[in-house]
Amino acid sequence: MSKDLKFTTASEYVEENAYTPDYWTVVKITTPQNEVFYKVFATWCGSYTMNETWRMNSGITNVETEGDYIKFYGNSGSVYKLVNKESNYRTTMYAYSVLESMMKKLELLGGKIEEMPFDTNWHEEINNDTTP
Repeated sequence: MSKDLKFTTASEYVEENAYTPDYWTVVKITTPQNEVFYKVFATWCGSYTMNETWRMNSGITNVETEGDYIKFYGNSGSVYKLVNKESNYRTTMYAYSVLESMMKKLELLGGKIEEMPFDTNWHEEINNDTTP
């Protein structure tokens, strides 16, 4: 049984399978062992029939900018294609309460989670602190 492939290139596959949240922020995580890594914290707004949702990626390994978008590639192979505008660089109240809870729990263990500013040079920051 053959299956028709919808994609002809790897970049078409990435485009089709990228996460595209309504809002996003990048957090810098410092573990109790002083390891530093970055993750995308993404938020999708709810609607009448669906709840608001959030997702944190597995850790940023690479960054690309493309017009009005920025793409963050994760350890797991995931891709987050994000609107690169300050108005989209945020969370909702619900998602922030989840993030704040994570911040408090990690702080109790001797680590730290901090939100990075929107104007961060992602290419420089990720390349300096993340090992491939």
